[in-house]
Order: sequence, then structure tokens, then C-alpha cells
Amino acid sequence: MYSNIGGMIKSASTVFMWLGIIASAIAGTFLLIGAEIAYGIGIMIAGPAVSWFSYLFMYGFGELIDKTAESDALLHIVEENQKKIIAKLSGESIDEDEGYAT
Repeated sequence: MYSNIGGMIKSASTVFMWLGIIASAIAGTFLLIGAEIAYGIGIMIAGPAVSWFSYLFMYGFGELIDKTAESDALLHIVEENQKKIIAKLSGESIDEDEGYAT
């Protein structure tokens, strides 16, 4: 469930953005029909803008989580390789078949 949380946040941000844009269009249309022209136009302009702006933050947060997980995986590989190099330099017996982590 939590293996791809960054991707899930990015997907959810896209869904919420489109829902916000559609809801703004519907609400604006109803206001225009109800003779609230200024409010209707305001909702039709401001609603999608707010949805898009919040999408940027949510998507950016998901991307940040993805990049952090990627960096963490690479750091674990570097750590394993350093342990093997230190063991080899200190003269400890290591299994050469293991090789370095990739």
C-alpha cells in the first residue's frame, strides 16, 4: 500500500485538480443561470486557477517523495560498497563472488 506513495500523491493531485476544474465550471454555470453573472464569472476564472495552483504543490510534494526514496536507495548501495572496500583494505576475508552492489 505504501510502496509508491509519491506516485499515489501525484495521481491524486491530478484527479483533485480536474475535479476542482469541473466543479468550478458547473458552479459557475449555475451562478450564471441564476443571474449572478459576476460571481459566476469569478468562480469560472478563480476556481480552475486555485485548483491548478494547489495541484502544483501536491504534485511537487509527490515528486519530492519519489526523489527522496531514489536517493535513499542509492545511498544504501554506496554504503554497502564502502563496507566491502573497507573490509578489503583492512585485510579481512571477503567473498569475491559477491562483488559490489549495483
